[in-house]
Amino acid sequence: MAFRSVLTKLFILFFIFPIVISCSNTNKIITETATVPTVTLDGKAVDQESGEPIAGGLILLSGTTQQTQTDSEGGFTIKLPAGYYEVFVDHKDYRGGSEEVNLIRSNGARQSVTLQAERIPSFLDRKENPSLNASLSQSKIDEHPQSKRLKTFIDYYITDDDLKCGLANPDDVTFAKGNEDGVTWVREPAELVVLNYELGYKVRIALEEYVAKEYSQIIGQNVDADYFFEELEPINEVQKREWKEKREEFFQGSFRHFLIAMASDKSPLSFGYRIFSGQAVTSTSAMAFSSSSVSDIEKEKGEIIIPSFENENLLIRSEEEIRIEYIEKGVDDPDGIMGLQNYRHQTSWISLNGWSAEFTRNGLLKAKDAVEIKGYWRYVPVCKMLPDDYLPVIEDKENS
Repeated sequence: MAFRSVLTKLFILFFIFPIVISCSNTNKIITETATVPTVTLDGKAVDQESGEPIAGGLILLSGTTQQTQTDSEGGFTIKLPAGYYEVFVDHKDYRGGSEEVNLIRSNGARQSVTLQAERIPSFLDRKENPSLNASLSQSKIDEHPQSKRLKTFIDYYITDDDLKCGLANPDDVTFAKGNEDGVTWVREPAELVVLNYELGYKVRIALEEYVAKEYSQIIGQNVDADYFFEELEPINEVQKREWKEKREEFFQGSFRHFLIAMASDKSPLSFGYRIFSGQAVTSTSAMAFSSSSVSDIEKEKGEIIIPSFENENLLIRSEEEIRIEYIEKGVDDPDGIMGLQNYRHQTSWISLNGWSAEFTRNGLLKAKDAVEIKGYWRYVPVCKMLPDDYLPVIEDKENS
């Protein structure tokens, strides 16, 4: 009996150990694949009419934690991985001032950009109280004149489950009047602040428009927004470790994780992905999800991913809609809004709005509107979002 017990323990260890090593190895491959040259971006922010420099402006890059300030001459310098970015200048006396930059073909050379902003009071000029937390926000939610719609907005767009994350300024959300039943519509620009103590970020949302509509037992939603991340300081080593683990957990299975996996030389399945396509796809709604009983033809990566002929990027190509299952996670839909009741694993769909969609090795699309995303990836709330410059931290075992 003792001998059998030892064999059982060895059997269990044999299967657990490779799983741990495999997870570590895939993170290493992801990080190495996504490591691209660093580019220096020089820029200047100026008044749109007078051409005078904008001093003391905050320079932000959408979707990242990257930021800096302009000097007395309106100039700034920032280093960042090669990719496609939208650069913004934020100043209390100005509005607007953004430019898209292409840092792919730089080959390490310095790039430059000029941001022009209009001199009028900006809606971004908000006084924030850093002590705001989810519990304080809840009282504001209950007092909001349209508390039911606000709750829908927060539950579906900002957060879900029991995440330690909340909207700090719900009073700044204004809903369109006269909406039909089942429609939640925010059409006035708003600067929202999310304090995410689950992942360790403060997220500023420059929201242009949000619309959600109830269909048969699902919710379709469209969002036009930019996100700016700022790392919070952990209060101790325990919280620092928790944030690291949670970030890695939410990153795995994300759309960016998928793109980086496709850029690697490994199979999709080695990262937990299976790819399918079919002859016909039934779209339940333009904003929600799609499914098909015939989309069970499994695809190899080489059938949909090809190298770009112009640079080091890659292209997604498919005439059919692609269904992507992440088999490492089950369906996570606590509100039942994604229409994934018939699926065992985290499932998403992508379809192209052109003949191809170009993406970088670090998982950034050249054009955000190049693909239409449905299923799980369409419903990722702000509280589960990670910045585009995040990558898993690979421990140095020799020096740790």
